[in-house]
Amino acid sequence: KHFLQYSLLYTYNPAYHGCFGGHQGDLEHVTVYVSKWSNRIDRIFFGAHRDCDGRLVYAKDIEMEDGHPIVYVAN
Repeated sequence: KHFLQYSLLYTYNPAYHGCFGGHQGDLEHVTVYVSKWSNRIDRIFFGAHRDCDGRLVYAKDIEMEDGHPIVYVAN
């Protein structure tokens, strides 16, 4: 498999519900895995602070628009 990894740096991540978690330098990532046989997206990993917080989504469940995947870095 081939993959593309997109890293996003947010200079400030505000606190959740105005209470906890606000911090500087929030780094998130999205990894798009592409089948080397078909050159189609096989799955996407939506990363979070730790690997256990991320979400792996397989091709059949990836939200698409005009042939492009829609990706999110937060709820």
